[in-house]
Amino acid sequence: MKSTIVKLESKEVTISQLPLGKFADLIRAIKQLPLRFNELSGLPNDEIMIRVPGIVADCLPETMDILGIATDLTKEEISNLSLDEVITLVLAVVEINNFKGIYERLKKAFAQPTKLETKK
Repeated sequence: MKSTIVKLESKEVTISQLPLGKFADLIRAIKQLPLRFNELSGLPNDEIMIRVPGIVADCLPETMDILGIATDLTKEEISNLSLDEVITLVLAVVEINNFKGIYERLKKAFAQPTKLETKK
């Protein structure tokens, strides 16, 4: 599986592609996030940047669970990270696991009519 090393201020963290079981755990943890992230939809970038720290603070337990699943960091180590480091780790997890590519592939696959639908 692919992996990357993320350099934080105090240590290096290896971020690897998640095996299917851990991916399922990650999705379950993400589902626990409050729907507050929906309020960011359609906002200009400067407004998003103003709101994100408050949302992260409100979602800290869920964020720690997500990073605990996606990395080998303990909750104590995660709680001592800066917001910049947390965002760096989250972006690395998203990138190494190709979430955008997987989403696009699934969206494309489900948009195509099945053979049964085309025979009607």
